[in-house]
Amino acid sequence: MEEEGITGWDEAEQKEIALGFQKLPAHKDTVPGLNALRTKYMICPLTNGGGQKIMESNKRNGMSFDLVLPSTVTGQYKPNPAVYEAAIRAFELKEGQCLAFVAAHYWDLAAAGKHGFKTIYIRREHTDINGVPPEVLESFDLVIEEGGIEGLARQLGVL
Repeated sequence: MEEEGITGWDEAEQKEIALGFQKLPAHKDTVPGLNALRTKYMICPLTNGGGQKIMESNKRNGMSFDLVLPSTVTGQYKPNPAVYEAAIRAFELKEGQCLAFVAAHYWDLAAAGKHGFKTIYIRREHTDINGVPPEVLESFDLVIEEGGIEGLARQLGVL
């Protein structure tokens, strides 16, 4: 944290802050939305979290996925290109094949879009609190303004 200019907390407090993110509950629309999407689509999160901690969080929140790809398999973190390239390799995709990338963080979608992913932005009230630059928002293939993951499932006709 100090490398990022964040100071004032001792090591125990820093660990507690980091672990706090792993204890966050899922948004109320997430589980029903994911379940609906999985009736037609394969769902695979690409996460900056470590594999074991992410799996524990998913289980605690009742979330089920076809595959979870932690960025730790690359030794890098998003938005490093190696992470998105690893996802493409994991699915054995060829250039131009469609794979949608869904996120509530515009920086993540902007990076994924550079690798040929279709981009779907889920607007969340407390995410990207400084706003999304209009030119970036316009670059996404689909923007879900309301309803979160359930809103996406409705838009895609599976809910």
